[in-house]
Amino acid sequence: MEYYFKLAFTVILFGCLAVQCWEDIRRHLLYDEVSMLLAVTGFVRSFFFHNAHDSLAGAGLCFLVLSFFSLYKRGGMGLGDLLLGTALGFWLGPEMSAVMLVIAFVAAAIFCTILLIFKSLDERGIAFAPFLTVAMLSVYYYGGKIMELYERIL
Repeated sequence: MEYYFKLAFTVILFGCLAVQCWEDIRRHLLYDEVSMLLAVTGFVRSFFFHNAHDSLAGAGLCFLVLSFFSLYKRGGMGLGDLLLGTALGFWLGPEMSAVMLVIAFVAAAIFCTILLIFKSLDERGIAFAPFLTVAMLSVYYYGGKIMELYERIL
């Protein structure tokens, strides 16, 4: 039975992330309903497999960090990115959410630098949801190994 719960949560996660990435790349639009579905399923999942307090802490951390960047750089990061990041925090907890945010911001910075070098960055900017998605899935599946690698580097 546990296998089917994990499978159902994973299908919802991948489906929602696929929709958000596609729409963000195509139209620079993220659906609040999809982010809310991710948040609710991530929080419900925490009752089955993890700690609900960690789930809330992860969402809170993502909300605070992304709110700072949203307010600091007006027009750069929208409310959709804030909601998506917060929803993903429910899935990961505080430690892995911090790792996810670092990976997403570093990957986006590298991508933007490359676009600036080749003068391909348009006035609309870039879609941030794909970076959040890749970072989230990396941490979701390889978070332990990423933390081990980080500890070895230090």
